[in-house]
Amino acid sequence: MLSRIAWKRMMFHIPVGPLSVVLLQMLHLSTSIIDWMLHVGVALYVSFVEILRLIGHYYWEKRDGQTCSNRLFCWWYQKHTWFVKTSQKYGILRDHELGSPTASLWYIVGVYVTYLVFPPWIVVPALMLLAFGDPAARFVGISLKGKKYPWWGNKSLEGSFIGFFTLGIVAASASVLLNDYFLFYPLGGTKTFIMVSIGAFVGMLTEVWSGRFDNFFIPFASSIAMYSYAYFIGGII
Repeated sequence: MLSRIAWKRMMFHIPVGPLSVVLLQMLHLSTSIIDWMLHVGVALYVSFVEILRLIGHYYWEKRDGQTCSNRLFCWWYQKHTWFVKTSQKYGILRDHELGSPTASLWYIVGVYVTYLVFPPWIVVPALMLLAFGDPAARFVGISLKGKKYPWWGNKSLEGSFIGFFTLGIVAASASVLLNDYFLFYPLGGTKTFIMVSIGAFVGMLTEVWSGRFDNFFIPFASSIAMYSYAYFIGGII
């Protein structure tokens, strides 16, 4: 069974899919203010939450007794230990991530880079794959007690194929059903489903072999695959 920490991390994963659809529709209607808020929000998170946390942790761990070589960063780290403890409590921050970039950082950067590089009709299904496919793979693999294989990234085939690939396609395709309200997709229904299926397959392979950086590489790799299909076969670019 999944641990409480694993459930909490899954709950962090899942909301980004539906939220991305809403956000991109808002950007589609009015780009200036919301687009600016997105850039500023990511910059603030990376700089204040991650970079300062890592610098503060570095100096805090290297202090000699109560003496710290950089009082400013040690003071900041002390004042914000509540953030670290809260992140650990709710499963966002693992113990081994205290002195290194967190999975949530790669998650946010992966979403942000995908948004910057690709058009909305690629970004939405890619983020739906990340939001639902990745946690589904873990849930199915553990629930079915699938055997893990070293040649398959030390993951179970059940989790990958049933969880990520199948449920990922369902989640990503669900965004296509919203096309009457979110006018993103220039492809027809059949071509869009094929595009999403290709993205899910590439996302599944990426999830297997990208290790701790899967949150960054899954949306980016699946976006490249879907965009390539639209360019070479879909004939719409």
